[in-house]
Amino acid sequence: RLIFLEKENIREQFGLPKNGFIFACFNNNLKICPKVFKIWMQILHAVDNSFLCLYASNEISKKNLIKEAEFHNISKDRLVFAEYLPINEHIKRHSQCDLFLDTLNFSAGATAVFSLLSGTPIITCHGDAFHSRMSASLLSSLDLEELIIDTPENYKKRAIELAKNKTNYKLIKDKLINNLISKKYLNSEIFTRELEDKLRNLVI
Repeated sequence: RLIFLEKENIREQFGLPKNGFIFACFNNNLKICPKVFKIWMQILHAVDNSFLCLYASNEISKKNLIKEAEFHNISKDRLVFAEYLPINEHIKRHSQCDLFLDTLNFSAGATAVFSLLSGTPIITCHGDAFHSRMSASLLSSLDLEELIIDTPENYKKRAIELAKNKTNYKLIKDKLINNLISKKYLNSEIFTRELEDKLRNLVI
């Protein structure tokens, strides 16, 4: 059953603000570097009534992230820390967020899968190594290259634009959901068939 088909607003069930635009990054806090966190704070400054939901890896990282947010003049009330939940509940929590902000040096892997399956779009940059291109690969496989950004500055601008422009945001979200429903994308049978064809051509 696809979580994103559940339209009910159940944000408060997960300690999320009922109203407002919720950015999220459920990657391990170790992946958050000062450069990307600064960009996130600039995004929050630019988008009124917006919040950032982060995975609560441990108490020390929570305190440090709050301290860094306050250094950038962002109230700690705009950071929401998500505690561990079983996978099904975690994906349901994903579905209550609006836009997943990927870490750039080490992107989301399994976490990106959870976000996309929940119907929550991801914005990322195309890195120079495998570990910085995982989210980009998933977005490409879903024909969502418009969410793969070329530079950190444009990543920031795109996140702000999507949060402020409800029409463009809905177009992206609807495209993600329609592509997930379609049997054309993330189809293991099609992938296997295409891989087998390529291997046969290599042998020939």
